This record gives sequence, C-alpha cells and structure tokens, in this order.
Amino acid sequence: MKKRFFLFALLLFFLSFSSALAASDTSVVIQPAKIEITASPDQKLSRSFSVINRSNFFVKLKLTVKDYKQVSEDGKLEFYDAKNEQASLWLVPQYLEIGLKPLETKTVGIVVDVPKDFSGGGHYGAILFQSVGNSENINTNNFGELVLLTVTGSNIKTSATIRSVDFSTGLIQQGKTADFNFKIKNDGNTHFDAQAKLVVKDWLGKEIGNYNIGSLTVYPKTSRLFKWRWNNTPFMGIYKAEVLLSNSTVNAQFTSIDGKWFIIFPWQMAVLFLLLALAIFALVKYRKNIVSLTKSLFNLKLIIGA
Repeated sequence: MKKRFFLFALLLFFLSFSSALAASDTSVVIQPAKIEITASPDQKLSRSFSVINRSNFFVKLKLTVKDYKQVSEDGKLEFYDAKNEQASLWLVPQYLEIGLKPLETKTVGIVVDVPKDFSGGGHYGAILFQSVGNSENINTNNFGELVLLTVTGSNIKTSATIRSVDFSTGLIQQGKTADFNFKIKNDGNTHFDAQAKLVVKDWLGKEIGNYNIGSLTVYPKTSRLFKWRWNNTPFMGIYKAEVLLSNSTVNAQFTSIDGKWFIIFPWQMAVLFLLLALAIFALVKYRKNIVSLTKSLFNLKLIIGA
C-alpha cells in the first residue's frame, strides 16, 4: 500500500514539474509580429494587433513603449529610450496593462500620432510586454509588437537605397552542400523590405535551381548579413549563384543585385582516386621488378632457413 502511494505521489510530482516547464516557455504570441505605417507630419492613424495566450494559465501583462534599433549584422535589435523623437511621443497603446484568460485572444489598438515637426524617414518603436504578478513564469523577454513608421511629406524625401556589399562563397565546394553569405546595406533614411531568392545556373546559363530565401528587412544606415545553404548539390561542375531581390509581395519582379561563380569539385574523392590510379600504374609498370624482388626475398628466406 505504501509503495503504491509513493508511486502515485511521484507521478503527481512529475506532472506538476512538467506543467511548470510548459509554463516557462513563450506561451503568448502576437499577430502580426510587426506593423508598418506611412504617415505625414501632424497625421493621426490607428491600427490594432492580437495578443494570444496559448497557455492554460491566466496571464497579466504590462505594456511599455520603447524605441528600437538594429545593433548587429545578424539582425539583433536593441530596445532603448531615444533622446530625440522618441517613440513615446508618437506611439500610444490602448492599454497599459492587460489580462488574458487561458487560450484567450485579445485585440489591442494603437494610435500613431505624428508630431508636426517630425523629421522624415524611418522611426521605429515597440510595444513590449512584461509579465506581472502570478504570470512571471511566462517568458516575455523583449517580446512585443514592432511598429515601423515612415514619415513623408511634400518637402520630405524618404528613400531606401539598397546595395550589395559582399556576396561570397568558397571558390571550390566539395559538393553535397554549398554555403553562401551575402551582405546587404541600406544607405537610405527608411527601412527596406524585400523578398529574396537565390538562383543557381550552370556554366551555359541554364537555371538549375531557384530557391526562396524569404522576407528580409534592412533598417536605414545598417547592413544585414544573410546566410544560406544549398543542399543536395550536383556531383561536380561550374556554376553561378545570383541573389535576387523584390520589394513587392504581389506579382513580384525580382532584380539581380549580385552574383558569384564557384566550382563543385569533390577533391577528397579525387585525391583518393589519384592515389589508387598511381598504385595501379606502379604495379603495371614495375611488375617485373616487383616479381623479381619477391622471388629474391623468397630465395633469401629459404637460404636463411636452411
């Protein structure tokens, strides 16, 4: 009886522990992840997004407004309080705090109110969520809605000037996989959204692969480094890879921004075949010498044995 009670208590402990682990995961999601708005000075607009609690727990969240910027080429963002034209001047959430029941979805409205004297170009704010009270076991670290505002006007110029800084791959790839790195720089004063593709052609210009890399965002005055791997490559050959970008998602027209020639050559296997060929050549060319040497060694062994 005691043994059964002990096993039952142990089972309850593991179930509770598993529930705690599940609660520590990011169980609150936002849709969409970002909102893009174009507005003129002294214009007011409203938008909304959804906050979804996928956990089995009540969640209480505090909302704060922060500025953000890209701080590394891999796209890492930093949330901070700007000294000038800070996000809190133009971005206002509907709530300062919300509560979500288990599996509940709540719509949160925002107001974007652009000041009269705001400079043109990109302004970037975020509504961050922080768990409070009994919801502190829900992970919401730097979790929130990104708002990308582009301020325009009759006398304001905005531009996203995109260019390729570097597109690299090893000149000689061993095959099976090929790795590509390409860096894109935005010299403009607003962000650039693009759909990206990588096209691989053979040495005759025939397309042998067209791959969707996905959606890319490059913020003003920054560079982004993107990495991509081509799996199941041909055994060998000479190829050219091209990066194509399009800033439209509907009937997108892609433009090539950079290209690179490379060779797929399995040199390790080639070295193995070369060594094998040299060994066969040596056996054929010097077979008489090898046979004579073998006989001499055999006779010497007989003499020594006698």
